[in-house]
Parts: sequence; structure tokens; C-alpha cells
Amino acid sequence: MKKIIFIFFICSKIVFSEEDLSANKYMFDQNNDEVKDTKVILEYPELKKFLFGVPENTFWIGVGASPLGLMGSKYLVSLSPLQVHWKTGWLDWEILNFEIGKTFTSAEFASSWSFMIRTAPKIKLFNLSDNLSVSIGAIFGLEVIQYPEIQVTLESPPVGVPPKPVATKRATKLSSNGTVFGGILSQTIKMKDGKTFQISEVFYKQKFNPEENADGWRFRVDPDCCANALSAPILDNILPNTVMKIEFSYLY
Repeated sequence: MKKIIFIFFICSKIVFSEEDLSANKYMFDQNNDEVKDTKVILEYPELKKFLFGVPENTFWIGVGASPLGLMGSKYLVSLSPLQVHWKTGWLDWEILNFEIGKTFTSAEFASSWSFMIRTAPKIKLFNLSDNLSVSIGAIFGLEVIQYPEIQVTLESPPVGVPPKPVATKRATKLSSNGTVFGGILSQTIKMKDGKTFQISEVFYKQKFNPEENADGWRFRVDPDCCANALSAPILDNILPNTVMKIEFSYLY
């Protein structure tokens, strides 16, 4: 009986070694972070789709910057300290993007700071390669814009009998807010370390009101605040514009 068991054990070892069925014929090299195909997979590549693999990441957090941008005729740079993305087979959704921007112009009083929260649902158009895809979508957001060099007082809508406006006495920096709407085209590159690099071409239209706030109080510019604005009407330099820029994002 012992001889029979021993012979059976030897035969089984020979059979399994010849067929090389260890580790599901799909090996993962932990040192190199690479999946390696064995002989059977190389010989029959159609079997690869039936093997278990590590699911692709769908939730991404990232940061970004835009060194190239225009807000009308003003030069715009912006920084995105926080981005949240959701990526699946066909969906490329920028769930949240918090952005800080600064414009530069020859008329110093017309330079501004902007703060924006936006979302951008996109769909994947096509894959240029296994590591490069292109997606397109729309941008929706809320923007707050401030002109630090322009001091204003607020004047209420006419009240009382007879109706006349009531003005505040304390000057403050001109600040307004509004929605934004536009489009975005993104190229997503998968990197070897599992991270993602994304390039996006963005455009949107600003909707803030430079003449009054959301409650209907009008801005009255302090005549002493903009000495270098005498040759250029202030309002013409702070109207809402179309923004165009190129963004670079690193997602992990």
C-alpha cells in the first residue's frame, strides 16, 4: 500500500510540473509592480480576459495649475490646490475643482483675484492608445472675483417717500460673484507609477455683475482710489469676459 501511495505521489508531481499550472498561470511581480504572462497566456492570449486582475482605480484626488490663460485681454494664471475626479469606462467626471486665479494687465487697477468652485461632467470620446484617452464635457461653477485696487461704497435701491438711495459711508474693495458656464477638452495620460497626468483646454463665460451686488446695491467707485485710471473708463476694464486657458493636473 505504501508503494502505491509513493508511486501516485511521484506521478502527480511529474504531471503538474509538466503542465505548469501554478499560480493560475498569471504571476504578479511585487518588486516591479508588473503583471507577467506565463506560457499558456502567451500561447492563448484570449484566455487573459478570464483571469482575475486588480480593479482599476475610479476615484482620484489631484492638484493642478494653469500658467497659460486669458481673461479677455488680461493674462491669467491659476492654481487648483484640490481636485476630485471620478473615472470609469466611459465617464470622466471632474466632481470638484477649487481654483484660485490672478490676472495681470497694464491697467493696474483692473487686475483681479478670482476664486471658483466648479464641476465638469465629461464623456470619453476615444482612446488614442492604451495609456492615452480624450474626453469632452461642460463646466458649471460659481466664481467670486475681487478688484483689490478699486474702492467702492454701496448705494441701496431707492427707498422712502420720496424714494432716494441710501449710501454706505465705509469704502470696501470691489467684489462680485456669479455663475460660469463653458466647455472642456481633456487628454488623460496613464503613468507607469499608476498615477495620471491630465491636460485640459478650458473656456467659460463669466456672469458676475460689476455694477451691483446680488441684493441690488450699486457700487459707487471712490474717486480717490484709481489715480491711474483717468484715461481709461473703469467699468470698461472690469466687465465679465470669456476665459480661455490650458490646465495641467496630476492625479493620484
